[in-house]
Amino acid sequence: AGDRLLSTRQPSLVVDPPDGRVPVKASAAAVREAAIARQRDDYRTMSTWDRCITRGVPGSMLPTGYNNAYRIMQTSDHVIILHEMIHEARIIPLDDRPYIDEAVDLWTGDARARWDGDTLVVDAQGFNGEAWLDRAGNYASNGLHVVERYTPMGPNAIMYEATIEDPNVFTRPWEIRMPLYRRLEANAQVL
Repeated sequence: AGDRLLSTRQPSLVVDPPDGRVPVKASAAAVREAAIARQRDDYRTMSTWDRCITRGVPGSMLPTGYNNAYRIMQTSDHVIILHEMIHEARIIPLDDRPYIDEAVDLWTGDARARWDGDTLVVDAQGFNGEAWLDRAGNYASNGLHVVERYTPMGPNAIMYEATIEDPNVFTRPWEIRMPLYRRLEANAQVL
């Protein structure tokens, strides 16, 4: 809800660059400001968050005022990440199949997952360049490349990390990090 520090006590979700600021190119900042200024002009200029289309990647993992729950499931050949906000599901293959044709762009990209020890690594590319990364209007182009890492920190916590790269929008790759906690109701069961 934005009223408490993370358990890591970090001042920003952005951990690299160390100043906690997204390294946006000046030209991209101008596009962002123009998009924010006109977002209430027409439903087509509203953010993809407000239009309930998608929160994008990594935006779907970022905390907001409500609906911050995720369900992460695994089958023998896929990982599924279900986001409470917008009820969006990412179904990610756990094999080395090739990415889809680069002429096909997707809202949440084309992702592949693999295990690196206990860490789930999700590598996504092939984005359509239309989703906002956050409510502040930060966006990425179809050149976006995101590598997410989900590392267990015990039975009820996962460290989420993402490296975001898009040379069309950012001056350099940048990283976010935050813990995700399992929260169970008193009568809930873990399956």
